[in-house]
Amino acid sequence: MFLGQDIFPRIITGNSYKVADLFIPSLVGDINNSAFVLSHYFGVEETIKKMNEKTEMIMMEKTFFTDPTGESEENVSTAKDLFYLARYIKNNALPLFQISKGNDVLFVNKNTFPNLKNENIFYDKDIFIGGKKGGKNNGVYIFNIWGRDIVFIILGAKDEEQVKKEIEETIEWIGNTTKYWFLFLFL
Repeated sequence: MFLGQDIFPRIITGNSYKVADLFIPSLVGDINNSAFVLSHYFGVEETIKKMNEKTEMIMMEKTFFTDPTGESEENVSTAKDLFYLARYIKNNALPLFQISKGNDVLFVNKNTFPNLKNENIFYDKDIFIGGKKGGKNNGVYIFNIWGRDIVFIILGAKDEEQVKKEIEETIEWIGNTTKYWFLFLFL
């Protein structure tokens, strides 16, 4: 893929990148401009059209995109729709979550963008399956707790520290509650 302009220092005009590799900056580094670069594959308008068609297909009834990066104030969604998106990715596009965690994924060269820091606040936790933070401290995070996949959808948190603290406290509560529940069930 040829890029006609410098989008950010890691994507350089004149270099070629595999389409799959361009998911890395968006999912790991929270660099949404790579989504704009990806949109040039079909064209920006066609990409937005396909994004909106996909939301309908996976029952995201109240989600609507006006730009390919997710940065526009006119993009809208709901917690319910984000849950549907997380479920869809987990069941049909798991490599996206694996990329967000920083795992190696077949056909994706994570060395394409050396020194790209993983900005997902939970990427180093063993129980973290994947997810992505969005603007305004929104985010979707999936964890495997006691063999069950739990989706956390955060909308409008005060800051990243609040997100981290509340999710970690909830995970601890779930872990403790589930332990006692299993002990009670199997007594």
